[in-house]
Amino acid sequence: MSADTAITLLVEIRNALRELVAQSKGKTTAIVPRAVNPVATDGDLDNPVYGDPEIKTAPRDWTGPFRVGQRMSECEPGLLDLIAERYDYFAQKNDRENAVTDKGYPKSSFDRKAAAKARGWAKRLRSGYVRPGPPPFHQEHSGGPDEFF
Repeated sequence: MSADTAITLLVEIRNALRELVAQSKGKTTAIVPRAVNPVATDGDLDNPVYGDPEIKTAPRDWTGPFRVGQRMSECEPGLLDLIAERYDYFAQKNDRENAVTDKGYPKSSFDRKAAAKARGWAKRLRSGYVRPGPPPFHQEHSGGPDEFF
């Protein structure tokens, strides 16, 4: 089973459980299932400036390793899932409050983009992505004093 199929299945199970809880509490309205949250494209993640943001704080439910300033590409996929949920929560909160930036843009759009990036990096890391490192250093010199001139 692929990661996308598993996530879709888990979302459906969550929605079914929410509907059962609503029915057990006597609510007559059914819960409308949410659309599956978007995942950032490879082009978005490969952007050299905005594609791999720093994580300032770990979600409170995260118990694994974390260091401040860690990039999304350096995180565990489970941590990225929690980060995406946190950004989704803030996006919904900013929508309710109609929060905007100083320039008048809705803050929720930035939260949704960050959540999509976190889901994109989690998907990429689960599929076996390895962050490219610096090229190997080959020391091919004669050792003479004039080699660099």
